[in-house]
Amino acid sequence: MKSYFFFNKSPAGLLPIMAYKHIIWDWNGTLLNDRHFCMDIMNGVLRRRNMKQMTEEWFLDNFCF
Repeated sequence: MKSYFFFNKSPAGLLPIMAYKHIIWDWNGTLLNDRHFCMDIMNGVLRRRNMKQMTEEWFLDNFCF
């Protein structure tokens, strides 16, 4: 994987500066609907601990984003 960080002199020393002009942040569901992925991960953790797993209804009621 290539590194896209460059270093620039500043009064504080060397600071990393990214070579990208834009960064796109996705906040759960804005660009990618990752609800099922998140539920699968959490339910896997709950299952390994013999705890009750989340339903989609519970997830939607409790995670309101």
